[in-house]
Amino acid sequence: MIARQAGLSVGTIYHLFTNKEELIAAIVGEDLDQVKGLMALADTGMAPEEAISQFIERTIEQLGRGAAVLRVEVMADASRNPRMAELVQEADRTLRDYIFALLMRFDASLSPENSGPELATRIEMLLALMGGAMVRMARNPEVQFSGLKPMVATILGR
Repeated sequence: MIARQAGLSVGTIYHLFTNKEELIAAIVGEDLDQVKGLMALADTGMAPEEAISQFIERTIEQLGRGAAVLRVEVMADASRNPRMAELVQEADRTLRDYIFALLMRFDASLSPENSGPELATRIEMLLALMGGAMVRMARNPEVQFSGLKPMVATILGR
């Protein structure tokens, strides 16, 4: 399934990667590289909701339907393979930490000690928005996502 979604033969995939776990690790690593772009956006002096909105929009633009289907397949594999689940969960923790660090850079009143569960819930909502967008792209290739900035601002409580 992954080879088909990537537009490659199974032989080509296994020429590039030793096993499926290595392939999944490469996909997750690519996603984490995109997360680093979030912090780079923050360095431009943008407001946090603008930086996060642009990150989400860029991620959605870069994914396209084929890549979205591939990432949905990665999630399906992670549900069956504990090692792949660990990779995906570690990437998720890293993403949450990046978003939290970004928000702390823009709001000195935030800290792990005083932010409480509300901020964690807001971050989870942002991630649900991104994950849901991938599923929607896999199911409906014509779906368009515009106007994310007001949603992100609302989720962040701004």
